[in-house]
Amino acid sequence: MDWGTTAEIFLFCLLGGVIAGIGAGLFGLGGGLTTVPILNYLLPLAAVPHANLMHCALASSLVLIVVNTSAAVLQRWRAGELDMGLLRRLILPISLGAVAGAILADFVSTIVLRILFLLIVLNSLRACIQGIMQSRAAEADGKALTLNPLSACITSGLTGLAGALGGTGAGTIMVPFLSRRGLTMKQAGAQAAGLSGAIGLVGSIGYIIAGLNEVGMPPASLGYLYLPALLGLAIGGLASSPLGVKLSQRSDETVLRWLFLATLLVILAAMALKTFGIT
Repeated sequence: MDWGTTAEIFLFCLLGGVIAGIGAGLFGLGGGLTTVPILNYLLPLAAVPHANLMHCALASSLVLIVVNTSAAVLQRWRAGELDMGLLRRLILPISLGAVAGAILADFVSTIVLRILFLLIVLNSLRACIQGIMQSRAAEADGKALTLNPLSACITSGLTGLAGALGGTGAGTIMVPFLSRRGLTMKQAGAQAAGLSGAIGLVGSIGYIIAGLNEVGMPPASLGYLYLPALLGLAIGGLASSPLGVKLSQRSDETVLRWLFLATLLVILAAMALKTFGIT
């Protein structure tokens, strides 16, 4: 093991964890959305085989989601922003979707997983823009949008599937979905944080088990998990997720929506450059 390289990866992941933690607190992203591109750039330094790059990035990101959302959900619950009834209705389909995603990912190549990640982010961009437009229309008409149980169940199941395949948590899909149906960005972010925790827990267990028999993984790995990267991400995320929650609680709804859109654009650009070999 090259301790210098390991320390370098740890430090960069520490910084990445800070960024991910703020995103988890602000939008309920869980952290995976931001860390998957970061790990795709860093894990080759640890000699992770190219065929396992995305699997390793996704596994680490899913564990980080659990770490980040634990603190964020507690703060959201104390602030009265968490709807436990809604959370209980959505957590089973989202967990089943995450199980299916973790199983499927083991049979999919790194390049396919990267393309799936890009498609997930593109869909989130579309939903975010649509949510901004519909929320303005709802405010103008003075009508509150309602949540259809069947639509919510299907969407949460697909969110679990996409979350496990993309390491993105629930925020990328559920925040636009819930905000279009009458929840504020703060309320939608609170529910997404709780749902992200379920995706992270179920999905990461699946990746750990699937990667136990993989050859060529570097030392300090557990299945598809590369532990030094995870440690840096977790410390940074724990330190910064409370800040993200506070920023969310103090921010204007319009500002939060545009920040979410800008975050998605940056992530899309970074991952597209990596996927198509431009960097």
